Amino acid sequence: MDIETNILLIQTILKNDILFAELNDVENFKIVKCEDYDDMNLYKCSKNLDSTIDSKKYLDNLSKINIRETLFDSYVKIKKIKDIDNTSWIEKTIYNDKDYNIQNIHKGENYIKCYSDITLDDNTFEYNWVNNPFTLIQVDNNIKLFIAFEVSNLNQNELLERFLSCLNKLENALK
Repeated sequence: MDIETNILLIQTILKNDILFAELNDVENFKIVKCEDYDDMNLYKCSKNLDSTIDSKKYLDNLSKINIRETLFDSYVKIKKIKDIDNTSWIEKTIYNDKDYNIQNIHKGENYIKCYSDITLDDNTFEYNWVNNPFTLIQVDNNIKLFIAFEVSNLNQNELLERFLSCLNKLENALK
């Protein structure tokens, strides 16, 4: 399945609440999960954004590579590969010095969306390719994370918890 078709499938699944089951809260985020749909686990996570924080400022900071590396406590190393335009770029992310992917990222007015593109793989042999089928962070009065992992990704729980922690740290830093 091509990337665009896969993203449309994921976005359709995310709209179907009946497919999701509640999980325990993590980092004050309410979490629901759709397990093993088309070989993916999909998560929807949400919490209220502190009312004193400007959502645009939150997203602007989240889109900065150095801030994300700091918020993830150096668990990730990120390198921008190229700018596509003012709101889109490609970056390579290395996770925990063992896994990596190369992602297309697009920043909209109230969201950041990213997904892996295997055609951009640079054949980095010292790390393992880990696909990111889809990630969307929406920020308005709430912080919402929609993320899909391949079922085979054994680190998805750790990645999800680290991602939610990162989102909380940014919120606390902006208070």
